[in-house]
Amino acid sequence: TADRAAVAALSRTLSAGAIAKRTGKPRVVIIPHGILYDVPFEALLDDESHLLVERFAVSYAPYAPEETGEID
Repeated sequence: TADRAAVAALSRTLSAGAIAKRTGKPRVVIIPHGILYDVPFEALLDDESHLLVERFAVSYAPYAPEETGEID
């Protein structure tokens, strides 16, 4: 379907497969910034077309530029 194709395209753009490969842990913490707050990362697909939420416990933490010294 068109929705599945859109999710697959977004997953490739955001490198969801790389997220899945880089972690050896059962949990992924996403720290979104800007428009990425609107992305449901748990619905992204890895390279084997599995939802990230099927492989990991996905949680979110707030983006805190004052903690890193970064200024928008």
